[in-house]
Amino acid sequence: MTEQFYDSLSDKYEFIFRDGFDATSKRQGELFAALIEQQLGRRERVRVLDAACGIGTQALGLAAQGFSVHACDLSSAAVRKAREKAEAAQLAIEFSVDDMRRLSTQSDNFFDVVIAIDNCVPHLLSEDEIEVAFAAMFAKLAADGICVVSVRDYVNENIHDGRIRAYRPTVAENGDKMMMFQVWTPVVFDEREISRAEHYETALYSVRHGASDAPRTTVETAVYFAIHLDRLIYLMEKVGFANVSCDTDAFYQPVVLGTKCSN
Repeated sequence: MTEQFYDSLSDKYEFIFRDGFDATSKRQGELFAALIEQQLGRRERVRVLDAACGIGTQALGLAAQGFSVHACDLSSAAVRKAREKAEAAQLAIEFSVDDMRRLSTQSDNFFDVVIAIDNCVPHLLSEDEIEVAFAAMFAKLAADGICVVSVRDYVNENIHDGRIRAYRPTVAENGDKMMMFQVWTPVVFDEREISRAEHYETALYSVRHGASDAPRTTVETAVYFAIHLDRLIYLMEKVGFANVSCDTDAFYQPVVLGTKCSN
């Protein structure tokens, strides 16, 4: 279901960004480059694996900052879009289609940094699945490498409120106006337990309006696990990460960091 969600969104996802893809990628590349340099003490000869790259927002931003980047995603359509963007920007990035729970296309003990940014980890719908993904990320890191994950703060996000979460309208290259917004619905197996739901379905609506056309609306849906930050930290520590911390100021989402310490 997650793969289909992002396959369908691959040609529309960039319209989520208020300032457009290029400016957003540049800004986030600079932000995470500074964070990586702060953690590792260098930015030269740093190998980065983006374990859920989507259309390449962070992968392209970090490659533009001089990092050696490998990037993968479960969605083949998103990877294709990211590759097109990298080629257009003349950035050398190794792309592959892969699942963050396996990362089977990537070498073990190789990367200095593994990232999974923008709330992709909560697409995994249980703590067991998240633990498997963190173990895969841990395996790909070289000694003293770091894992960087950003997620929503579900302690302060009410999945029951039913409100519309709207993005600022943007304009496509052909002049069409684009508006996108989300509606969240709790997912439960027993109606009596709805107030304690840990999962929710996101319905992401895209409205496209050309100058001479009637508005066209599409909707894609996906389910998320509203896991709390303290449980993510616990799961990272469980698979072997040390010095796990959470930075709530660096990015628009909390950033959880852990280190694969050398023995």
